[in-house]
Amino acid sequence: MFEELFHAPLSLRLHRMMPMTEERIQFLTHLKNQGYAHISLATRASLLLSVVDAVDVSQNESLSSSEIANRVEQWVRSKKFRNQALRCRMVTTLATQWVSFLGKLKNEVPGSELPPTHFDALGKYLNFLKNEKNAKSTTVVNNQRMVSDFLWWVTNTNIPLRSLTIQNLDEFIKFKGSKVARRSMATIVSVVKSFLIYCERNRICRKNLSIDLHGPRIFRFENLPLGPSWASVQKLLSAPNLKTDQGKRDRAILLLLAIYGLRSSEVVALKLEDIDWAGETVKVVRAKNGRQQVFPLTKEVGEAIILYLKEARPKKDCREIFLSLKAPFMPMVPSSLNTLTKKYYSQTKIQTPHRGPHSLRHACASNLINNDVSLKGIADQLGHVSMKSVRTYAKVDLKGLREVGEFDLGELA
Repeated sequence: MFEELFHAPLSLRLHRMMPMTEERIQFLTHLKNQGYAHISLATRASLLLSVVDAVDVSQNESLSSSEIANRVEQWVRSKKFRNQALRCRMVTTLATQWVSFLGKLKNEVPGSELPPTHFDALGKYLNFLKNEKNAKSTTVVNNQRMVSDFLWWVTNTNIPLRSLTIQNLDEFIKFKGSKVARRSMATIVSVVKSFLIYCERNRICRKNLSIDLHGPRIFRFENLPLGPSWASVQKLLSAPNLKTDQGKRDRAILLLLAIYGLRSSEVVALKLEDIDWAGETVKVVRAKNGRQQVFPLTKEVGEAIILYLKEARPKKDCREIFLSLKAPFMPMVPSSLNTLTKKYYSQTKIQTPHRGPHSLRHACASNLINNDVSLKGIADQLGHVSMKSVRTYAKVDLKGLREVGEFDLGELA
């Protein structure tokens, strides 16, 4: 069975390097079935003995990702490897796969390792959002992450929730404010305030704590939409190397971001059945309101997706269109598109304040403005229900602003 995974000479070498139990052979077979190449399997086979030694999972034990990382780090330090950071990353990645294969990886959610009282308060707050506030799943997930971060800070300062003061909250804001931008800080404070209001009503913390909690003030429409010019977008779209699988995939993604102004989550959520080739349409489920929106499939976008599907997409039995480039070939996540766009901004040396995928959404809206599309049309294109979300684009309507500036006021001037 082991010989089926590797060429015979390689198999013999690995047998001499480490004992191949049936369980380990099944694990390597599992990796092979996920699409790992022979050379990758050989590397992981040689590392597997280190993994087994480092994590040492007992029969009835289950481990979290952080526990695995800690065990690996201690093991690497004890062995005094030359490049410890690299060895830690390699062994931790494979160890997590190994523990998951054994069925002993803990199902982790943000906050699951908090002290019981804090974890209980977090759980009750999230249930309140879901069951009483009817919050969207994305809102619940985001609030869970930010409140967990706040509760970890509270835990590390050794302050019980019931004893929190406004001075403590000021310290938290100062701590977080040094790490995140002003708008992000405003969002964090808003979520923490929501959590504290819930805690006050349920006597988990002292009353009136949330009243004096204020984040940085954000003015509506204070910033211009910060996207590249449409000429720069065209340069960006021509950057991927279509001779490679990555280039074929990345160009299709960049086109969807720029032509339709989609969000990252909307692009990675696209499934094979969302494209109607006969009707030449693409169906998008909007991330914020959950509504379906159908766009005409342009020739350029259609050809890019076909090229990717035919020549570059891994042969994986899943419905999502865009997959990772390496085994186990999982559907892409929204954060991976941030890395993708930054790569091509750097490659083309395009100067723009923001280099993430959302910058192409701004560029799409600005291009529509410059082509005399109404704000209502832009709102429809971007999937906004309210016109408030697109009013800021009026500030980049240079043609319209010039017409206002040239308007003759006559005797009123």
